[in-house]
Amino acid sequence: MKINELSKLTGLKKETIRYYESIGLLTPVRSMNGYRCYTDQDIKDIRFILKLKLLSMPLNDIKIMMDIKRQETSLACKEETLRFLDHYIDASKDQLAFLTKSLHILAAIKDIVIRNEPNEEEEIMTHLALFEEEF
Repeated sequence: MKINELSKLTGLKKETIRYYESIGLLTPVRSMNGYRCYTDQDIKDIRFILKLKLLSMPLNDIKIMMDIKRQETSLACKEETLRFLDHYIDASKDQLAFLTKSLHILAAIKDIVIRNEPNEEEEIMTHLALFEEEF
């Protein structure tokens, strides 16, 4: 299939598809006349890429995952994948801790504003300073 059809099937702009190809995320074959020919595997690859993007994975790391995915399955490949995923699990835990603390700080600030006390700004700054110290 050509890029127009792939674009319609995946919802991606043609420019995005070309960019993904330029950075090695997609590897379409070329026809005799030089046109890109996309396959069902390219559709699967795009779906995989989009799911990883939902996990907040940057494209350079998605590229690593795609490279690992394209390798023959071996013990070394499996170990590399596990190390890579452990990195993302740790980063996600850190992000969750940050967001949880942010939520608590924002709720505390909201309570301060609701109470409408004279030292409101000072209390808010105290909470923000504590947050800054932790992160």
